[in-house]
Amino acid sequence: MKQIVNRLSLILAALAPTMLGAQAMAPARTYTVISVYRETVKAGKNVAHDLNEEAWARAVAGAKPPAGYLALSAMSGAPENWYISAFENWAALETANRATEASPALTAIGRRYSARESDFLSDGRAMLLTVREDLSFGRPADLAASRYFSVTRVTVRPGHAAEYEENRKMIRAAHERTGLSDGYSIWQAASGAPVGTYFVFVARKLLGEIDASTAPQLTLVPVQRTLYRQVAPDATVVRSNVTTASNPSALNFPAIVMRYRCPLSNVNVTGAVTKLLSAETVPG
Repeated sequence: MKQIVNRLSLILAALAPTMLGAQAMAPARTYTVISVYRETVKAGKNVAHDLNEEAWARAVAGAKPPAGYLALSAMSGAPENWYISAFENWAALETANRATEASPALTAIGRRYSARESDFLSDGRAMLLTVREDLSFGRPADLAASRYFSVTRVTVRPGHAAEYEENRKMIRAAHERTGLSDGYSIWQAASGAPVGTYFVFVARKLLGEIDASTAPQLTLVPVQRTLYRQVAPDATVVRSNVTTASNPSALNFPAIVMRYRCPLSNVNVTGAVTKLLSAETVPG
């Protein structure tokens, strides 16, 4: 299961779609910190691991967990599960952790099911990320309808963070000037990853949206590339450098597509995931 700095628990998965939809109508809240727990599942253990997670979810349904999170599974590369939880600030994260530790029910359930994880997992690590609104673009995602997430991890060369961020700001400005409809959110690693690590998230309703996407980790489609060059020719060159191997500021930038796992997600009734990934999908 997941440790988000400390153990956070699950609500019945069947409630997730309804609660996500309700949160989408609530007043927007600002979340500046997200915690990510990455699990790598052993070959051949996916089904057994999922069953353990779902049983864990049922066990904690009535234990009133203090925070919720989204579960995502990689569609390519290593068999990873990501568990992402959002907090308004560092103090809110601390409060959630203390509430979890103070709950005898959650502690007992956690000990019972976490003991089985070693049979299913080959690796697990926690990360804390902070939002970079100055580098992001677009309105909040419709998480009630989103079923896929494109995630790009960017590792910047030592001493080149300022250069990378300046390039990202130029790309954001170009998006604003061209009036592009897609969006993305950028989060910077504060703990659990090398200094200079950034993550670019894009929420999607359908995989087909990638065909027309102008998200920063993907290639511009012809019509949009023409518009981009007309309105912001300098940013076109910057964008090309930022998203290719010629980028002088980044060491690597692997991209994966992840799918939302409703049975493994814990959706908090307080709306903690409403603005988890600040991005808007391309209209279908």
